[in-house]
Amino acid sequence: MLAETLPLNQQKEEFSFAYVHSVVSKAGYCINYPRKDRGIDINVYDSNEIVKLDIQVKCRENEILHGNNYHVSLKAPHYNKLCVPQGSTSTDRILVVVFVPNNCDDWCYHTEEELILRRCGYWLSLQGKPKTSNTSTKTICIPKQNVFNVEALKNMMDNIAKSLHHENN
Repeated sequence: MLAETLPLNQQKEEFSFAYVHSVVSKAGYCINYPRKDRGIDINVYDSNEIVKLDIQVKCRENEILHGNNYHVSLKAPHYNKLCVPQGSTSTDRILVVVFVPNNCDDWCYHTEEELILRRCGYWLSLQGKPKTSNTSTKTICIPKQNVFNVEALKNMMDNIAKSLHHENN
């Protein structure tokens, strides 16, 4: 009997979580995987558990690049959960979309010397954007420069910390 493997969509989800987890770990922050019914997949927080960021993660095989923007279709309920008004939640929220090669055998390469996760993740904040009245999907544009990497995450966390400092003074 052969061991059962996950369906492709679940493999993509797990791979995108691994991508985000690796960036969060390298940046030196903590990570938590909350219940999925809130539309948030990952919580990132500092060691004092004061500075927090919520992330919804998606994974796509085929990126659609128009000019300097990736066009991504989201289910309308997922989009609307990210479009909360600024300041209406205690935690900032972003979307991270991880693009992977079409062939899942090309997603990851490793030797004793290196681990390579193939392709790239991009982030976008939808906070303060108007909710969609569409019932099925909403297409969003993610700037190509919004690479979700260690530097970008540290900048986001620093900006959140500064915002919290201003609120408390």
